[in-house]
Amino acid sequence: MKINFNSIMTKIKYILITTLCFIVTINIYAYVMLVLFIKTIFMKRRALA
Repeated sequence: MKINFNSIMTKIKYILITTLCFIVTINIYAYVMLVLFIKTIFMKRRALA
């Protein structure tokens, strides 16, 4: 019973860690895309002006 509980806990920890890494990666990607998008808008505005 104890061994099963420990294995379940390790699985939960593994799932949580992978989920956190996934969320962080998506957030970094979204941030980078946003920065690039803002930079392109500023470049277009400068080109027009």
